[in-house]
Amino acid sequence: MGLNIPLLMQNKIPEGFETDDKLDVGLRPDEPEENDYEEIPIDQFGLAMLRGMGWQEGQGIGKNNKAVAPVNAVLRPKGLGLGADRSQAAQLNDSKKGSGKNDNEEALVLKKGAYCVLLKGANKDMYGIIEGLDEDNARVMVKLTLGGNMVTQSQYAIRLVDSHDYKKYSKYLNKVKADKYKEEEERKKEKDRKRERHHKSKRDKHRDEDSDHDSKHYEEDNRQPSSDSRKRKHDRLDDYADKPKISQNGNSRSEPLWIKPQIRVRIISKDYKKGRYYNTKVNVIDVLSLDNCVCQTDDGKVLEEISQSELETVIPKQENAHVLIVSGKQKGQLARIMKKDKSRYIATLQLLRDRDEVINIDFDKICEYSGNIDEEYDY
Repeated sequence: MGLNIPLLMQNKIPEGFETDDKLDVGLRPDEPEENDYEEIPIDQFGLAMLRGMGWQEGQGIGKNNKAVAPVNAVLRPKGLGLGADRSQAAQLNDSKKGSGKNDNEEALVLKKGAYCVLLKGANKDMYGIIEGLDEDNARVMVKLTLGGNMVTQSQYAIRLVDSHDYKKYSKYLNKVKADKYKEEEERKKEKDRKRERHHKSKRDKHRDEDSDHDSKHYEEDNRQPSSDSRKRKHDRLDDYADKPKISQNGNSRSEPLWIKPQIRVRIISKDYKKGRYYNTKVNVIDVLSLDNCVCQTDDGKVLEEISQSELETVIPKQENAHVLIVSGKQKGQLARIMKKDKSRYIATLQLLRDRDEVINIDFDKICEYSGNIDEEYDY
C-alpha cells in the first residue's frame, strides 16, 4: 500500500539545493497575479489548501477520523429583522409557487396589480391593490380600496387574495367584527346543543328510576307507622321533591330535579363564569328552577343562576358521614354511610328514618348532606 504524501510536501524543495544564505527562485512557481485570483473562486482556493494538507471529501479528520457535519447558515429574507415571523415569508413563497395549480384556481403572485389585505398597522384588515414593489427593502405600495389612499407596507405584513375574495370583501367595513359575532353565535349554539344532549341523557337515566317513586314512597310511609317518633323535618324534603318544577321560561320540565338545598355539590361546567369555579365544591342554598340554583362557596361567596346540568354530586371522604338520596325509590331520605366500595362505586347506607334498614346504593344516587343533622333527627 503506497504512502499518501500531502501536496505541500511533494512540492517541497529537496535538501541540498538551497541553503539559508542562497535561495533559488527558479525552483519556485511564478508569483500569482490579480487575474489568477479572479479566475479561481475563493471557495475553490480554500478547498485546494485543504487538499494540500491531506483532506479528502467525505472522510473524517483527526485521530478518530470523525466526520463533522458542517453548519449551514439559513439566510434571512430581505426586510425581516431579528425576531420577525418567518411564517409570512413562507406563505408568500408558497403563493409564488402557486402558478402551477389548476386552471380553475387563481394563482397568487406578488406583483403589480395583485389583490391583498393588510395584516398589521393602522389599516389592518383593509383590502387594496399593489401599485408598486420595492424589492431591495421588501416593501410594497398598496392603494386602499376604501378611500383610495396609497400606503407602504412590508411585504410580509400583507396577505394575497384572489379576485373573488377581493370583490366580495374589499368594501366590507366591519368584516372582522362580523366574523367574531358569527363565531360567538356558533359557540352559543354548540353550547345549547351540548346542554340539550346532557339533559336528554339525564332524562333517559332517571326515567325508569323515578317513574314509580311517588306511589311506593307513600306506601312505605303507611307500612311504617312506628317511624313517626323519629321523623322531624324530613317530610319537608319529601314535599320539596314531589312539587312540579317550573323553568325560568314558565314551562314545566320533564327532566327529574335531583338538586336540593343543604347538599354539597361540585361545579363541572367550564363555561360558568368563564371556568373560574370549575371543579369547585359549593353548598346549595336554594333551588328556584332547573336552570337557576343558588350556591355558596366555602369562603362565603354566593353564586347564582347555576343550571343543574352544570353540577354533580359529591361523595363524602370520611366514614359515618351523612348523605341525601337524590334518586331512586328512597329519594329524599337522609342516611349514614356505613361502608364504601370504591371499586364497584357502591355505598352501604343506614336510613335515618328506619335505622333497621340498610341498603346498598350507587354513588350517583347519593350526595353529601351539608345541613344540620340534629335539626332533622333527635339522637
